Amino acid sequence: MAYIYTTFDPIDDIVTEVAEVQTAPIWSDNTATLSAFFTSSAQSSSANVNSYLDILNGTSATSTTQFAIAYGHYAGSGSVDYDNTSKPGVSPSRAIYGQYANLLLADGVDKFTIGGVEVDDILVVNIARARFKEQLDPGNWQLNLDANGVLGGDVLHLIDSSDSATSAINEAGRVYDVVSGSITDGPMSTADAHTYGQVYVDQGVIVLDPTDIAAKTTYTRAVGSNAFGDNVASFLRAITGSANNAIPKFTARNKEEVKSTHYFVRVKNQAYNYSDNPTFVSGSDATLRYADFKNNPNTYITTVGMFDDADNCLAIAKLSKPLLKSFSREALIKVKLEY
Repeated sequence: MAYIYTTFDPIDDIVTEVAEVQTAPIWSDNTATLSAFFTSSAQSSSANVNSYLDILNGTSATSTTQFAIAYGHYAGSGSVDYDNTSKPGVSPSRAIYGQYANLLLADGVDKFTIGGVEVDDILVVNIARARFKEQLDPGNWQLNLDANGVLGGDVLHLIDSSDSATSAINEAGRVYDVVSGSITDGPMSTADAHTYGQVYVDQGVIVLDPTDIAAKTTYTRAVGSNAFGDNVASFLRAITGSANNAIPKFTARNKEEVKSTHYFVRVKNQAYNYSDNPTFVSGSDATLRYADFKNNPNTYITTVGMFDDADNCLAIAKLSKPLLKSFSREALIKVKLEY
């Protein structure tokens, strides 16, 4: 029997809303660890470079932003005012602090609290949305910072506290403390514990206390009023400086819930044993190429096409290898559509 289309039974052949949590390397090209960091020349010439900088994965035209680093100050210190005469204190660092406060803090709260102490300034690592997708995977990221600028020297390893503490919840989602430790071993012992910042995993944002980071790394905090501070560049040097040590620099994974629909393609023994491929026949009268094909035809399934009622092809599924089909063989193929 010749078949062109088979209609799915909505009850027996289709399973909808199948949810699956997936975790994957966060950086471009399915890379879990970012070991080289690049900036663009266009950014480097910007007046705001001391407050905000995009970090790319290369220098080619196809390179993309992996994350951004920023410095914010509640009162606007650490950067040059936009207009010191008419609007003193209104600067890039003040705008950045306010922007992240609005994004991450509860209504009515305008200052970050890290380790139980309100902080006037912040260092921010903001992972690109395309990279962290639905969320930064808690317990599966580690940022290494150069501690002393010496080849093979000390490194501050920053992770979150998800292994040892439950998250706080606010308008921005789940919040964990940023502590020292490693993905492999978890946070350092309680006796050595110190909170360096907070990570908002549902926003892909890590907020650090510049004072604490300056005390433990090569980063130098600059908080002069209406002054061109070097905070972002100095922070970037602390990140890239960890490359001088034989360790990964910024390792992370994303996490997302992917929903899918499963279609079960049931190919019965009487169906799809003949082909309209020109190689199946010969001559102008379309005679079967081989006499055996008349009573014992063999075909190979390589592709499943999904069509709507108007015969429009909506999706195509490719098999990993051709599947032999004959009157004595049946097939069950599951097609999974993710969204």
